[in-house]
Amino acid sequence: MNYDEMTSDELFELAENKKLEESNIKTGELQLYVWEEFEPDYTSGLAFTLARSLKDAKRQVMEERNSCDVYGWGTLTVHGLTDPITYRVSGGG
Repeated sequence: MNYDEMTSDELFELAENKKLEESNIKTGELQLYVWEEFEPDYTSGLAFTLARSLKDAKRQVMEERNSCDVYGWGTLTVHGLTDPITYRVSGGG
């Protein structure tokens, strides 16, 4: 991986993913991973899964899609299973 060629957004996402991975290694607890503006192709949507690590969460999403390709993961938020959360998804066109 060549860090010199990465944008600041890519570096920030890499750092955030690393922090998530490290925190999950310590706890090993199930967490809810939510990607807003998830882009499996050139359209955006929402992806979510319960997993014990970021790596497992991404693997589960890709398995559900039957694909290893994701155009864009979007913004990731991780919630504990006891955290009260609400999401709303609207359609458009």
